[in-house]
Amino acid sequence: MLSSLNSRLLLSYVALILVCLTLVGMGLLLFVWASPVGTTASLLRLEAVARTTLTRTVPPEGVPPQRLEELLTRTAEDHGVRTLLVDEGGIIRFDSEGEWEGERLEEPVRALTARGRIRGTFRAPSGERWTFVGQVVPAPDGHRQIAVLASQQNRLAAVAWFAENLLPPLLEAGVVALVLSVLLAWLMARSVARPLRRVAAATGAIAQGDLSQRAPVSGPREVQDLARAFNFMADRVAAAQQAQRDFIANVSHELKTPLTSIQGFSQAIIDGTASEPEAVQRAARIIHEEAERMRRMVEGLLHLARFDADQVEMARAPVDVGELLARCVERLTPQAEAAGDQLVLSVAEGLTVTGDADW
Repeated sequence: MLSSLNSRLLLSYVALILVCLTLVGMGLLLFVWASPVGTTASLLRLEAVARTTLTRTVPPEGVPPQRLEELLTRTAEDHGVRTLLVDEGGIIRFDSEGEWEGERLEEPVRALTARGRIRGTFRAPSGERWTFVGQVVPAPDGHRQIAVLASQQNRLAAVAWFAENLLPPLLEAGVVALVLSVLLAWLMARSVARPLRRVAAATGAIAQGDLSQRAPVSGPREVQDLARAFNFMADRVAAAQQAQRDFIANVSHELKTPLTSIQGFSQAIIDGTASEPEAVQRAARIIHEEAERMRRMVEGLLHLARFDADQVEMARAPVDVGELLARCVERLTPQAEAAGDQLVLSVAEGLTVTGDADW
């Protein structure tokens, strides 16, 4: 399944999306962990408990200490909070857990100068941080005391708040984003894979011998560059094959000329046209020269395979045009006579060209 480019691109996009969603979730969790969200939620809960127990049940004229301690004990049991009773000097006179009595707390004493309730945090004698809500409760003897409702700060509360308030919408948004992203990733992967398939199809057609096939230039820029490079290569291959066909035709023509001369002079010897010793010698000489020329041409053909490596160079020497044409006329005379024609050579003296006389 993962062998195709389309599936690999799709899988990589999905993996990237999942990683991004995970990082967003972890970032929100760390933000909630480090933020005062848990403390705020705890204070709101303590405020609600204080309104229910202290404000509604404690009369303005105050309540005796014993009855207040009973009220605080019930509050701690019913609402799962820790209740304290602190005097004006900050000394803890009552602790629902029975551990801090006699210890001193400075923060709740601020309630003596504040109107209504105060809230905040304090460090317990055992070292933990606690959130609290404090309210001044008058005593019948005229002394004032502070009823404190406290809850230990707990990071797990922040995690629970995150799981309850942020995680569900985050998961919903993540599912929607994942579906949309998968669809978008599929479209993007398809836009990349389709042009590549077309290039592969054109490659297969050329491999089967259809040199007219070309890859369509479409898709992303990199795929377009690949298609252009492929089309350029296909043009070069087609041009090379055409050059090979032209080369074979030219070689056939070049070999045909000496073969025709050899055939004509040998026929003259056979049928007695060249019966004189001089004529026979002349025909034999031309046959020998044409055969030698063919040998050189064949040897030259063997060197053509090394032309692309620049290992063979054509001979570049002055060639007497008159002498070259005279040899040609001499070799083609039998064919001309057989056709009832006469070859006449007229060339200026001293005319030369630079090249290879055999080609």
